[in-house]
Amino acid sequence: MPDAVIDTLSNLTGQEPFYRAFEMYTKKEQRILLSFLQTAKNPEKAMTPDVLKGFFFGLAVTPEMIMPSEWIPLALGGSAPAVDDRDQARELMEGLLQCIERLSKLQERDKLQYPFKNDVITENKIEEIRQWASGLHLALCLRPHTWLMEESGPLRNQEQDRVINGCGVVCSVAMPERAPEIFPKQAKALENDPRKLEKMLAVLLMLLPGAVEAIQNYGRKKTRERLLSQGAALPDSTGKIGRNDPCPCGSGKKYKKCCGQ
Repeated sequence: MPDAVIDTLSNLTGQEPFYRAFEMYTKKEQRILLSFLQTAKNPEKAMTPDVLKGFFFGLAVTPEMIMPSEWIPLALGGSAPAVDDRDQARELMEGLLQCIERLSKLQERDKLQYPFKNDVITENKIEEIRQWASGLHLALCLRPHTWLMEESGPLRNQEQDRVINGCGVVCSVAMPERAPEIFPKQAKALENDPRKLEKMLAVLLMLLPGAVEAIQNYGRKKTRERLLSQGAALPDSTGKIGRNDPCPCGSGKKYKKCCGQ
């Protein structure tokens, strides 16, 4: 399948398809992400590093707060981190939150970029993009109402259509087998083509940067609307957890009475 996708992309663009992954995470953050994944009780069920990178991108662009108690089990395959040392747990949690906070700040300033640009695509690159899109899709699905995934009907405006279609593109890149269901008109046009899925995936890969941009723009707008309506200041950019803040582990206790001891 990857060879057919690459051939189709070449035919559509008239040149070799170009995608280059640039690393949006610092080396320290990459070590933190890997350390986090290593705390999974069932590593085979945990996200891969590429999926986790897309997942964190999705958490950063979502205008609603998603508590760690909600996303940690999803990232680790349904379990809490297996960390015995309290200081290690606190350091790991602070590192993860600082990473998400930094990405969120980039998103607020319109500096968070789609991470695949300008290099010859390969079979491995297709898989990397699909895994990244899978992580982004999982994050978006944590707040389906925010991303209008449950909206339908003729009352949608152009902005809403762009967001809904953008989510559809992300989902279809992550799970190409669902593309005909999500985009039935396009699938019907290729009904008798034996390479229908490959051709649809090739087109979807071309559409993915614009789809992500539409999602980011909508998320940024909703974040600003929320802050304005609440009269709230922007969140602390340091990513530090206050001692009287709720503990990010989801225990319901104050941080100083839980992981901050």
